[in-house]
Amino acid sequence: MENQFRQYPLEEDILGALDALGYTQPTEIQAAVIPSILNGRDIIAKSKTGSGKTAAFAIPICNFADWEQNTAQALVLEPTRELAFQVKDELYAIGRFKRLKVPVLYGGFPMEKQILTLKQRTHIVVGTPGRVLDHCKRGTLDLSKVRYVVIDEADLMLDMGFIEDVRNILMHLEGKPVFMLFSATMGERLEALAAQFMHEPLEVKIENDTETADTIEQVGYFVDEDEKKLPLFLDILTMENPDNAMVFCGTREMVEVLYYRLRKEGIACGMLHGMIDQKVRTRTIEDFRAQGFRILIATDVAARGVDFQNITHVFNYDLPTNKEVYVHRIGRTGRAGETGRAVSLIREDEQKMLNSIESFTGVGLAILKPPALRMLKMLAVPF
Repeated sequence: MENQFRQYPLEEDILGALDALGYTQPTEIQAAVIPSILNGRDIIAKSKTGSGKTAAFAIPICNFADWEQNTAQALVLEPTRELAFQVKDELYAIGRFKRLKVPVLYGGFPMEKQILTLKQRTHIVVGTPGRVLDHCKRGTLDLSKVRYVVIDEADLMLDMGFIEDVRNILMHLEGKPVFMLFSATMGERLEALAAQFMHEPLEVKIENDTETADTIEQVGYFVDEDEKKLPLFLDILTMENPDNAMVFCGTREMVEVLYYRLRKEGIACGMLHGMIDQKVRTRTIEDFRAQGFRILIATDVAARGVDFQNITHVFNYDLPTNKEVYVHRIGRTGRAGETGRAVSLIREDEQKMLNSIESFTGVGLAILKPPALRMLKMLAVPF
């Protein structure tokens, strides 16, 4: 079957890379935005994680990139270092036959080394707002030839306090580049940003964010008191015995409490929250991916922009206060045809939130009885 990306006016080098990657049929978001980007249209798009969003902007950007030009022709802003590297890898893979250079700029890495990299041939720059703005102010990043700008995960940029940095970066641009903004939601501040810098953008909404995969089994346990939640969770964890699990908490304080308690119980685990040092964060992510431990405890903001494969379980230690967040959390398991399990601990006063989640997803959680403690001790499998 002919590669359906050939319907677009793409260079043979790009089509060859897509063939090598096994990209033969555009996803819904790709089909919606690639033609418009190729025609120079600004884009505001809403699409869930795993929809092929990165390739949707990477394909046209790589297609237009000119290897002979030494300075950056495109700028991609990402809220986290991890997401920046994932996007860099995608850009590199799609542009590999054109030998495109894609430096990544992020905090916590020596500025001098990044400056040396930027002095070499550069085609597409990917970076986090704070570090990109630092380079703009120092005059070490030349944005005068940038023709394409991507603001990815814009709602997370807002949550993390980066929007003013983004605005200041955009003020350094010259001419009228093509703008692409990807966001799960569009509030007043993002709408104001779009109005300031974008020209008659095409708005694309891929309305499938309420879907949860059929491969995810969703169950819940009611807990009537907070102090009973921790021992209940430990019993459930012993019973479920996950191969690779993510545990979501509502606050960084709870992440730490749970992390140290699990360590005390002899359970190898890691934690991610917004106050963790970048080097420790990077090491934790790498260790989890290398299966150095099986349980990763995290807040929502700290875990966004980080993708993991082969997650067998997602635990909502704290039920989210937002139904979209619930869908995003549990969507980390049950991928690529594999089965997954989502387990939620629910306080009695969270019944309305549970009802909202079930109505939003169209799936009712199977409410289970707490496991029998003595039986668990007999069946316990050590971590």
